[in-house]
Amino acid sequence: DDIILSSELTIFSYTLPVIMHFDPIVREDGNLILKQSSVEVGQLNIPPSTVLKLLKDSVKLPSWMVVRPKEEELFIDLGALPISDDLEVRAKEFNLDKDEIILEVTILN
Repeated sequence: DDIILSSELTIFSYTLPVIMHFDPIVREDGNLILKQSSVEVGQLNIPPSTVLKLLKDSVKLPSWMVVRPKEEELFIDLGALPISDDLEVRAKEFNLDKDEIILEVTILN
């Protein structure tokens, strides 16, 4: 029903599982916002914005994936995906409840 990003976080030689849940939102410009709905870091109670700040500071993400800790979201710039110089990708619909993901791919000449 949502998008899950899982990883591990090592603190003082302890490795904790990190599971972040996101709700996808399609913007009018065809890009995607992943709004954080919940986060689990082992048994710890850590605010989502803190976990996103740790992610932003410790993981090298591609340039088309922007972490916004204050907004508790990830911005996915589909226009910046390194697919091909003559292709453009936009999200049209992202409905996980219905298992529907619709992307528009335009071939540029």
